[in-house]
Amino acid sequence: MPASPQAFAYTAAYLDQAGLPEPGGPLWRTRRGDPRQLTHWAMRRVLQRANAVLGWSQTYDPADVEAVFGAR
Repeated sequence: MPASPQAFAYTAAYLDQAGLPEPGGPLWRTRRGDPRQLTHWAMRRVLQRANAVLGWSQTYDPADVEAVFGAR
């Protein structure tokens, strides 16, 4: 997956605030309530909000993620 230098800077800032995940744990976790892995629907809403603000049309398909990173 392509990523910009800004994406890595954002990820580093996120991990600085949220803390490193446990080995094998999810990178992206909820920020409200108990930390837990984002669900498909939560990630979908993140992208919908970003698309609305930025005028993008990014989508999230779990099959694409599994193809790139392998199923867990």
